[in-house]
Amino acid sequence: MKRRDFLTLLSACAMWPTMARAQQTGKIARIAYLGPSMGVPGFVIGTIRRRLRELGWEEGRNLAIEERVYGPDLGEVAPATADFLRTRVDVIIVVSTNVARVVQSVTNAIPIVVVSGSDPVAAGVAASLARPGGMVTGLTIMSPEMVAKRSELLVQILPHASRIAILYNPNPNTRSAPYLLEAILPAMETLGLTHRTFPARTSDEVDPAFDAIVQWSADGVVVLDDPVLLVLRTKIAGAALARKLPVACPFREMAQAGCLFTYSASLPERFERGAAYVDKILRGANPAELPFEQPTKLELVVNLITAKALGIEIPDILLATADQVIE
Repeated sequence: MKRRDFLTLLSACAMWPTMARAQQTGKIARIAYLGPSMGVPGFVIGTIRRRLRELGWEEGRNLAIEERVYGPDLGEVAPATADFLRTRVDVIIVVSTNVARVVQSVTNAIPIVVVSGSDPVAAGVAASLARPGGMVTGLTIMSPEMVAKRSELLVQILPHASRIAILYNPNPNTRSAPYLLEAILPAMETLGLTHRTFPARTSDEVDPAFDAIVQWSADGVVVLDDPVLLVLRTKIAGAALARKLPVACPFREMAQAGCLFTYSASLPERFERGAAYVDKILRGANPAELPFEQPTKLELVVNLITAKALGIEIPDILLATADQVIE
């Protein structure tokens, strides 16, 4: 371990008994939520609020919650973190390891809980999943394994497909896209598929991306995990349906918006589990010793309305094993 990292960990450990005692003496706990400005920010923090109430934390009595948002370039993350330092929050909640990395660059004195991260070790915010070793902990969604599985499921649905497009967010401030591409490209090659990547980072870029996908004569599309693409789910599903393209997406909410199917961990379940991490930290647990939790349940959601609109027959075996069929 580097000397700087050791001193950071030593400092974090030293402050923990103080925080625990503060929580036991009636001090109002202060948590902060830092989420994307696009879409409905309350989707995440609303779930966390409900679960924290169940765990005994009531706003106005023993809990205060601050909220800040950021845009696609993450430029607002560092200033928001500085604000949290001034208001002395006890825990910062973020939705991805990319955001956690920016927060960590501003402060290593406040615990950070990630509620839907990819690989925290690859992102450089944790020493290992079992023992993060610093101030960042939380939950992963195991994106690399799931994005490869989505390709396999798409081929089951489209057995004659040969050209598959990959839609991704090319934002240079995120490391998730290159990391996920490292997982999906070998899977595509194993399946004998010709593939090509198409970028989209804003709502205005979705239609041009799908126009280019059609021009390339793709048989289907796999969407990579990304908070921005989740927010753009209605736009993505509509663009795909208008061009008669089947799309495999990451999250249940994207199937509900009109994607052909999704395969991933449940986001609401991840957010609820994230609230449990916040609860543990507020009661004195050390984030350095809280393992990053991997999902124990993955869910397949199939949209039969979209399948019928595209003239696609979903194999019975997939319908029988689906966690939800939208019809």
